[in-house]
Amino acid sequence: MKSIEAVDMRKALGSLKEYVDTYDQQSDWERYRPETYVNDVLYGLGISISDEFRFAEGFDRFKEVLREHLGESKGDPK
Repeated sequence: MKSIEAVDMRKALGSLKEYVDTYDQQSDWERYRPETYVNDVLYGLGISISDEFRFAEGFDRFKEVLREHLGESKGDPK
């Protein structure tokens, strides 16, 4: 599995909160499709963990990490 290095949880949570708190400042956010909202929140989660997951290429890497994580965790509570 592609791993995520150690995370400063205080910094990550602060970054995620800031990202989510500014979401409603985007124009027309109320008209976004549910898929857009989910992707935006996942993107915010990724960039809160590491700058490696910024922009389109980084988000693609983060989605791969998530796929592997979710695939490995099926029926395997941690």
